Amino acid sequence: MKPLRSIIISSLAACAVFASTLYISCTKESCSIVCANGGICNGAVCICPTGYEGSNCQITSRDKFLGTWNTHERGTITSTAVSEFGITIDSNQTDTITGIKMKNFYNTFPSPVIAYVTHSSLYIPKQVMPNLDTVSGWGTYSVTASCPTGKIYIYFKVASSSGVDNFGDSVGTPATLGCY
Repeated sequence: MKPLRSIIISSLAACAVFASTLYISCTKESCSIVCANGGICNGAVCICPTGYEGSNCQITSRDKFLGTWNTHERGTITSTAVSEFGITIDSNQTDTITGIKMKNFYNTFPSPVIAYVTHSSLYIPKQVMPNLDTVSGWGTYSVTASCPTGKIYIYFKVASSSGVDNFGDSVGTPATLGCY
């Protein structure tokens, strides 16, 4: 009986070692990089959470939008002259990692316009300003050889009692922040 018992115990132990080795080798993936800000390694690539980008998720997506930008815009109502002024974009600390606030938007709004960034795009949800105008839109950020510091195009519209001033949202020309 003892030899049979030893054989059974040895066989079970060998099966347990084999099964655990197989389980570990199939489920544990080795990763040669470290992902920051909650990124998840998938092979040799980081999958970044919303609000972060870069090879290791080390860049906050909204950072490229932040700063004071020279702005050039001409709308469908305000098309008699090109407006040139400054817009300051700050992070919206009371919101998510993707939130930004744009001060002096449209060169008239007394309070900031709130927007959200995903990689190189921004989204301006419809919002009512203190003067009862509504604003909504979207935009893109890009770097080119002719504009190495970056450029933002914002396609938006402002609805007021005098009509809809459109800046490339469906007609008109988008506002250009940065090189123009």
